[in-house]
Amino acid sequence: MEEYTGLKWFRFSLIYEILYKGERFLHGLLILLFCMAMVLSTRIRSVYEKAQKTAEELTELSNSLEQQVQERTKQLERTNQNLRSSMQKTAEALAEIAVLEDRNRIAQDMHDRTGHALTAALIQIEAAKLLMKKDVNLALEKLEATRESVSSGLDSIRETVRMMKHDYEERSLVLSIQKLIQETEAAVGIQVIYEPQTLPELDPITNKTLYLALQEGLTNGIRHGKATSFELSLKADENTIYFQLANNGEAYAGQKFGFGLNTMRERIERLNGTMHLETTELHPCVLRITLPIESNGDEKEGAQ
Repeated sequence: MEEYTGLKWFRFSLIYEILYKGERFLHGLLILLFCMAMVLSTRIRSVYEKAQKTAEELTELSNSLEQQVQERTKQLERTNQNLRSSMQKTAEALAEIAVLEDRNRIAQDMHDRTGHALTAALIQIEAAKLLMKKDVNLALEKLEATRESVSSGLDSIRETVRMMKHDYEERSLVLSIQKLIQETEAAVGIQVIYEPQTLPELDPITNKTLYLALQEGLTNGIRHGKATSFELSLKADENTIYFQLANNGEAYAGQKFGFGLNTMRERIERLNGTMHLETTELHPCVLRITLPIESNGDEKEGAQ
């Protein structure tokens, strides 16, 4: 015990000698080391506190991310379930739309094909009634033509039924137009002026659209416009085909379109085309149609 007390006293004496009796260099060195120790201790404490705080923040962030992942997983599961339900409803809606489109297509074809034949038949019957007392033979000829028109209408109905199972076959547009003009002139007694021009190769749907446009234009001009003369122009440039049908009937005054013209306009718009009905100085009623020669295949498929 005495030795420990003596050693302690010796150390204290040594420090006292250095601080109060030693050289100034040793005093300064000791003070410098003391200050460095204090600064280092403070720095270590600050780094430790920051590390501890960072560890706490990382723990909170990890817990938050885990919670967000769980919530997001639940949201994705709900979204997936909703998508499955929506897909089922969409499939059912598409099936219903397909049925409605098929029915509408049949109605359009029935109107375009059969309506034209029946219009000609009605006109021939009226003519036969007027001729019965004046010229029986001519009246019989008109009735025979009526029978042929009605027969043609029945054939059109049968063809519409066949088209439900088969695609529209590609035909010569110019030849089909010339045949339609000849049949209409013979049946109704009108005049159609048409000078065929060379046309580029067109797809079947465009051919069908132009053919039905002529058919509808003639039918409307005869039935509603009381026209007796028509002028048809059909030509094309590199990108567009131009259709114009003018008649000498009653002037178009902005009347509301019926089923036939509305159907025609919808069919043309599906092909990215345009349709206008107007009156000019030369003709009381002019039907103008433009169609792009190259159209999207899906749009053409929808136009059928």
